[in-house]
Amino acid sequence: MTLSARTLLEGPRGRRLVLEWLAARGEAGPAYQRLREVLFHAAHVQERDRGHSVTAFGPGAERLRSSTTNPDQVAAAIDAIQDAVPPSAGELRSALRASVDAARYWQDRDGDDHVAAAPSVAAALERFAALVASSPHTVDWSAPVSSSTQQSVRWEAEPHGPRVTAVDDRRSAEKLAAWRTGTIDSDLRAHRERPADPAAPFSGAWWSIPPHSLLRSTGCLVDGRPAALEFVEDRFGWSAADVRPVRVPQGLRVIELRTPDDWSALCQAYPLDVSGEKRHDWFETTGRDERWVIPDWAAIAREADGVHLTIEGYLRCAGVAIDIELSGSLTGRAASVIAGWNPDETWWLTDAVEVVDEPERWVWFDSIGWARASAPPSP
Repeated sequence: MTLSARTLLEGPRGRRLVLEWLAARGEAGPAYQRLREVLFHAAHVQERDRGHSVTAFGPGAERLRSSTTNPDQVAAAIDAIQDAVPPSAGELRSALRASVDAARYWQDRDGDDHVAAAPSVAAALERFAALVASSPHTVDWSAPVSSSTQQSVRWEAEPHGPRVTAVDDRRSAEKLAAWRTGTIDSDLRAHRERPADPAAPFSGAWWSIPPHSLLRSTGCLVDGRPAALEFVEDRFGWSAADVRPVRVPQGLRVIELRTPDDWSALCQAYPLDVSGEKRHDWFETTGRDERWVIPDWAAIAREADGVHLTIEGYLRCAGVAIDIELSGSLTGRAASVIAGWNPDETWWLTDAVEVVDEPERWVWFDSIGWARASAPPSP
């Protein structure tokens, strides 16, 4: 299966990637400048009218506060772009990073995401989505895990940033068992202590990833940068990290996630009900009040060694309420959300995979982004 314009526009992160690419083309001419202006106003209106906390001040603030710009005007601005220049690798990297940065699953989507979801805007984006999908720089976005190029990132703690989690030396089976017990306990407590109204102002563990203490890795981009450095949901502004290669033995079974059906099948086969814990957050981000489930990673670990979310799978599925039809010990209709995952990320459910060699320090430079500390950019 390969990425197409249609599948790229299925999910909020895919739509946002295409919109970010177009809006960032600053030197491309007046049509792009017009798109940025109209998009800025339309996104502000979307957030204002949804009750988000937004303010406007300075030159043009009064015009912005009274703006009625709507998504149809954004679609018209996109349609007015006549040239159709394929994206460069750098443009795609920046657009994907911006889309990942904008992901949030504990509150409503931002104004740009709502604009991109409008039918008229999605239709206008289709010819540009086709350029992204057919680009030689996206051919690996649907590929299975690349076992020979996996990299693991450990962030350097900032003086005033979040504490970097200490290394957990327990075996994977112990981590998974503790995670399952903790997840069930948290969900039961949420059922007892939180209101049933999904719109009530409560938040909890909004992610659907395996235990944080497990090893995770990504492949490398075409320019050699580890994807784990570039694309991080809910990032904390880290500016330095240690990167180590990961040794993946042959013969391991890795579950590939490319489509909503792939995630749905995983939840159907190994469901864990987390309705109490997720109800309020996932109602905020999807607008749906459902019985929520996630995959039971402890059970999956008995059948598989890892789970890989392709970049295609991320763009199509992240943040979407995916329908699940349950049978067996849990029956009936449910839904689930891929939340907290990063593009091309593999979570390893086994101790057979390990980091090797000495770490290589990477540093963020405002001029070029991530680069090896041993080879800083020229002034």
